[in-house]
Amino acid sequence: MIGRRSAGTVLWIFGIATLLFSACWNPFAPDTTRIDGDPFVHEPLTSPDNVFYELNYAMNQKDIEIYEDVLDDAYLFISESQIDTLDCNFGKTEDVTLTGRVFDYYETVEYELMETGAHWIEYGINVAPEGATDISEDHPDENWEVFRRPVTMYLLDESGTEGWFVQSDFEFKMRKQKDPNTGEPILDPETKVQIWKIVRWTEYAG
Repeated sequence: MIGRRSAGTVLWIFGIATLLFSACWNPFAPDTTRIDGDPFVHEPLTSPDNVFYELNYAMNQKDIEIYEDVLDDAYLFISESQIDTLDCNFGKTEDVTLTGRVFDYYETVEYELMETGAHWIEYGINVAPEGATDISEDHPDENWEVFRRPVTMYLLDESGTEGWFVQSDFEFKMRKQKDPNTGEPILDPETKVQIWKIVRWTEYAG
């Protein structure tokens, strides 16, 4: 039997106590250390697709530095629940700390983020064109790209007998990076293209 929870619940539980059930494993998951037989090549965070590419690598390879790098400094994780007391919201520092604990505890993490899903623009109230929808007061001076993707994840401990199976829909909001003091775009040093990061990550339990 696979222990099954949403991703936010797994991280929240892990931050309080380690609760594990006996688990089965997925023997058919791909080896993410190589793509088409070639060594993994990192991509600059110059597009939402590249952010997802790096996030996928960070999760599968338990690379907490890359995981932290794809998150905006104003990042917020939101796990909504029909029961108010189970809502779970936290910022970048806490998210990175909890995810690092998961990486340290579980020998294997297999993470699959679907490549297709809903995509729209959430408009800032000061920059939205006439007739725009999804206008938000959360970011009045900029537009955010929003992606909703299904995710599956297996977590397995060192003994290979205990772990979790996670299945959720995630909504990722991304924005282009700007210097908070000057407002100037933050560019990738090699390509000179403005970089993107995840500023909101909302979980919808599956």
